[in-house]
Amino acid sequence: MIYAVGVVSSSREAELKASSSIAQALSSMGYSVVLVSSNGEYAELRGAPLMEVTCARGATFVKANWHVRVEDLQKIMPTEGCIAIVNGFRSRDYIVAAIRSEDLKLCGEKCIAVVPLSREVEEEVRSRGLRLMSVDEVASELLRRALRELLRELPGLNCGDCGYSSCEQMASMVLKGLESLSKCSKRSIPVKLEVDGVEVKLNPFTTRMFAEVLRGLIAILKGVPKKSCRVKLEVHFEELNPAS
Repeated sequence: MIYAVGVVSSSREAELKASSSIAQALSSMGYSVVLVSSNGEYAELRGAPLMEVTCARGATFVKANWHVRVEDLQKIMPTEGCIAIVNGFRSRDYIVAAIRSEDLKLCGEKCIAVVPLSREVEEEVRSRGLRLMSVDEVASELLRRALRELLRELPGLNCGDCGYSSCEQMASMVLKGLESLSKCSKRSIPVKLEVDGVEVKLNPFTTRMFAEVLRGLIAILKGVPKKSCRVKLEVHFEELNPAS
């Protein structure tokens, strides 16, 4: 799982300064980071062709001598989870590195925060009521969002079978490259959905949602074993809403 976030500015130097500082803050906490630079021509992250990549290993950036798609970044990362910081993109979550007032025009619906790179801009950001963050605050926010995405790959049971007290702790270790998602024995919850005899494929998030909703409803029913392992449910909507 790669959580990708953009860093934009009117100055390429400002973009690099902010993205490098954020990457260093995350890597200093032990998390896997990849720093991606591009010419900003592409509108989408996933599937965007040929970007120059710089990989963060600890506090050291090692420039790669090849080009790679963002969706293929996982192949050059040693961990299952990482945070990709992409210069020049704002089609998804992004940070504005503001070195002058005109940079504030880049703020939009998907802007997470503004990182001011001058005292004058900082004062203007405050006066406009925009969300101002320091580099460390941005790093913490990106970590929170990356963990949220990675938790979608885990069942959310907090059972402890993996050796960690919670799924969030497990996700944090995966994002640090110290653990593998395969250690979760309950990651795959078998949920089969059929509509009018046709099986509907479910992604991991929807599978977990169905399982957790049913688990919660069944838990309050009398006469049902507390550790029910297999549930079969049929709903006939035509009987619930008969035609008038």
